[in-house]
Amino acid sequence: GAPRTIASGADWFVNWADVPSISALADGTLAAHWLARNGTGTYAYGVRVACSTDGGQNWTTPFWLHDDRSECEHGFVSLWPQKGGRFLAIWLDGRDMQSTGNTQLWTRRFDAGGKLSKETRLDARVCSCCPTALTGSGDGVLAVYRDRSSDEIRDISRIRWDGQRWSRPSRCHVDGWRIPG
Repeated sequence: GAPRTIASGADWFVNWADVPSISALADGTLAAHWLARNGTGTYAYGVRVACSTDGGQNWTTPFWLHDDRSECEHGFVSLWPQKGGRFLAIWLDGRDMQSTGNTQLWTRRFDAGGKLSKETRLDARVCSCCPTALTGSGDGVLAVYRDRSSDEIRDISRIRWDGQRWSRPSRCHVDGWRIPG
């Protein structure tokens, strides 16, 4: 079909690595995300989401995916459709970067009306510049991301959502990348 505008603005944060995405529920409900500036700093941006229940003809007013509004990085989002008309999201979050030096992995669910579940921190120390991914796994969802040890070793970790709770993170691939800072 013909392209349609979901959102536009002069406040977007655009780069080659952290790109917008769209996800669809079985009934055709859509969720789209993109990054928008939330301050004047170089990396002051957050995640905006809009939804459509009519195949993309109309979109909700954009809402923030995360509660944190601090002027820091929030990005590398992955979205996954859920039963019950909801979407699952994970993202990298720098809200504690100034106090701890750590980027974290966070999650929450939302519906097409913008109703947000409680946000939950999944991992307190992750790589700040590598994408996340979600995929179906049996009756749950598997998330993968690049973890970051206290020795600055960055390997691929996984964490599983069973529909009720998240498992503990575990390493699934040892890359052994040592990247200071």
